Amino acid sequence: MILLRTLAVLVLSVMLFSADRIDAAEQEYRLASGDTILIHVFGEDELNMQVRLDATGVINYPFLGRVHVEGVSVYELESRLTRGLQDGYIKSPQVNVSIVEHRPFFIEGEVKKPGGYPFMPGLTIRKAVSLAGGFTEYATRQSFYVVYEKPAGRSSVNVGVDAPIGPGDSITVGKSIFYISGEVNKPDGYPCRPGLTMREAISLAGGLTERASERKIDIISKDGTERAVEDDVMSTKIESGDSIRVKQSFF
Repeated sequence: MILLRTLAVLVLSVMLFSADRIDAAEQEYRLASGDTILIHVFGEDELNMQVRLDATGVINYPFLGRVHVEGVSVYELESRLTRGLQDGYIKSPQVNVSIVEHRPFFIEGEVKKPGGYPFMPGLTIRKAVSLAGGFTEYATRQSFYVVYEKPAGRSSVNVGVDAPIGPGDSITVGKSIFYISGEVNKPDGYPCRPGLTMREAISLAGGLTERASERKIDIISKDGTERAVEDDVMSTKIESGDSIRVKQSFF
């Protein structure tokens, strides 16, 4: 019995903590073009409306006319509407504003379903990729290019897979690929996963030809410089953007 009570208290605590986090996120969230909101005034059906915000940053609301909504939180909008309705229209209006659907974020590049998707609180790169159908086989898994939409303007940065994403942000998932040419059976570009070795790279390319030299292999990194190989050539780690050339053996 004591164990059940303890579990119940823990579950309730987690629920309250999650609710507090969601409430805090909604307080920080700023409305903008693309958001869909629902305005409900208790007992005043003619004042209830659902509207998708457009680029003008204003809505036309009964009695009040044009109301500016760009850049305010739902709580600030509630206060703005309440004050306006109290000013000669309704004695004690009970106004509630909620977000029906957040404006989208965008993801492109090496994901299976690139496009725009509705933002949700707590969104990260990892979750965004999942919404977009997951990575393609050529996708990088380590660094992602994001253009952040902020009130002060846009900024761009490379981030990791657990970086937070906001509404209006644009994510680009780049390629992780290496190239191999020369004395291999299938010279081409192939996906470069973390930890890939020379032996595995050659295997992806169909193996060495009969004329190949296992010791005469060059690697040119993506910045154009030649990269040293290990004494055990086949254990050399391959990096994204590397170009491998397998030379002939003359003996």
